Amino acid sequence: MRGRWLPILFCGALAYAGAPDVRSALAGVDRKLRAGERREALQALTGLVKRHPDSIDAHVLYQDLSRDSNSFAAITEHYRQLFRDSPDSAAAHYLYARLLEGARSVSELKRLTRKHPEFVAGHVALARGLRRARKYSHAEKAVLRALKLRPEHARAHEIHGWILEKRKKPQEAEVAYRRALKLNPDGLRVRYKLAHLLTRTKRGKEALTVVTQTTKLAPGDPLTWIHRGIVLFAIGRSEDAVKAYETAMKRAPADALTLVLLAESYAEVSQFDRAERTIERALTLDPRFARAHAARGYVALRRADLDLARDCYLRAQRLDTKNGGYLYYLGLVYEKRNELKRASRYYRWATARQPDRMTYRFALGLSLEREGRREDALRVYKEITRLAPENIDGWIRYGHMSADLNRVRQAVKAFESALVLAPNTTEVILSLAIVLETGARDTEAALAMYRRYKAAGGKDPRVADWIRKLEGR
Repeated sequence: MRGRWLPILFCGALAYAGAPDVRSALAGVDRKLRAGERREALQALTGLVKRHPDSIDAHVLYQDLSRDSNSFAAITEHYRQLFRDSPDSAAAHYLYARLLEGARSVSELKRLTRKHPEFVAGHVALARGLRRARKYSHAEKAVLRALKLRPEHARAHEIHGWILEKRKKPQEAEVAYRRALKLNPDGLRVRYKLAHLLTRTKRGKEALTVVTQTTKLAPGDPLTWIHRGIVLFAIGRSEDAVKAYETAMKRAPADALTLVLLAESYAEVSQFDRAERTIERALTLDPRFARAHAARGYVALRRADLDLARDCYLRAQRLDTKNGGYLYYLGLVYEKRNELKRASRYYRWATARQPDRMTYRFALGLSLEREGRREDALRVYKEITRLAPENIDGWIRYGHMSADLNRVRQAVKAFESALVLAPNTTEVILSLAIVLETGARDTEAALAMYRRYKAAGGKDPRVADWIRKLEGR
């Protein structure tokens, strides 16, 4: 963003796109993006912002498309100067604050919303920043303030859904996403979020329908094909996922992330040579791209080259110290090397980096079990049930470990909690029946559970004999 036109941005109040020519121009930019013409879209936006410096929507889209450009630091400085020149302008404050990172952005947005409580975009941006900072209750309060001011704000509903997911309210999150989609039927971002929510809640067919619609809406946008690939992998259609990533790569052949995603998909279907060649292309584009080094580590891990896998993940971790995933995979490498203490250490570090990733906690618990540190493992599983009470596996592991440590009442409660989530899970019914019989010595309750196991379709041939023995007492 260069030129003498910048100082006139805030001579008047900024407004959202309303004039027909602005709406038409933004629609044209959107068509270019959906066709994969990102550079042309950015050029069109540069001209649009010059012609209509009072359009917030144009500025926001311009900023977002410029984030990966070499001139982004200069762009940030320009908006900072504009805010200094117009310190009482809500729009100037907003456009500067949204370019900042982390705590600095949240701090500026809080100042903005206190000074201009009627400025909806400020509350929405604050909610987004607080959500990224994992302050979910505060984030929800911010987005609800935005929705009170403007109930039909599609982006606010989308962010509300994003927050609700983190607050373990998937059904409410889906409602929020679908409301956002109703208000903005062509929205791609909310479709991605809805598709991944449906995938996580075991509704893969519906998720695939949603991402298929995005590829029809924006066939030239590589992101639509990337998200399609993610969903296809999640529902077990690996070969189709590879094709989706290959399509994304054709749309963005010089994008390192797209190449890495494609390489990871090749590794999943055991096409290791193709994976390595694709990773080389990504590293040629960006030698310091942590995920590319991690992808190389994953290929090495799949090929059982544990030394190379370790070295690759260590390099990835040094390049991106905030990513717990690289620490998790280092734990996995050391576990495969049977270096259990070191594995547990890395799993614990991964959990500290990303506390909401239950996969890391489960890995830590299982590693501690293998070390023989059963009390420590029990504490890990108990913490999982506290943080993610909707996760049935947490209750199951907590129940089994409690039973192993002869904490009978604790085990019974854990298995009962699991059955509240999934009443016909035969594995849990049988585990509870055994604990009731052998630990609690409650013959009547155990017999009822064994019968429930048979009624639910359990196939363990021993159960019929156990039922006869209990009935004969």
